Amino acid sequence: MKFPTTLAAALICAAGFATPALTQSSTAAYAKTKGGGLLLNNMELKQSPEGSRENAVGMNGHVLIFQADYNVCLKTSPDLAYRWCINDEAKTTWMNTRKVVFVNGTLKALDDAGKTVWQSTAKADPYAKIIITPEGKLVTMNAAGAVYWSRPQ
Repeated sequence: MKFPTTLAAALICAAGFATPALTQSSTAAYAKTKGGGLLLNNMELKQSPEGSRENAVGMNGHVLIFQADYNVCLKTSPDLAYRWCINDEAKTTWMNTRKVVFVNGTLKALDDAGKTVWQSTAKADPYAKIIITPEGKLVTMNAAGAVYWSRPQ
């Protein structure tokens, strides 16, 4: 899979193993042993062209992708089966998304004016990271592995 250079440094290709249902402690243990994350702090997830996952970032057999239809989704890889998208969240105007960033522990979808149209739980943590667990959950957490937010629930 080809990834743009700006995201290549942030991409972590960690081998994952199927484990029982995700718990806070298993996520914390995973975070401590695997290091890294999908996106570095203040990094943008670029939009992928229609029918492509060119700019997607992946981990543990899943990808986070900013789709051409302006939705941001977590999908399996390589078949791109649906796991979760921001349009699953209540009161989300996801179709207005024009930029996706990970800033201080918060994944944000922004419109043309930079206004937030959707975000994960807001945190002000410059050391936070975002990962995809072996179970296929998109998780934001602090450096010690304490979970701020995760989807699908």
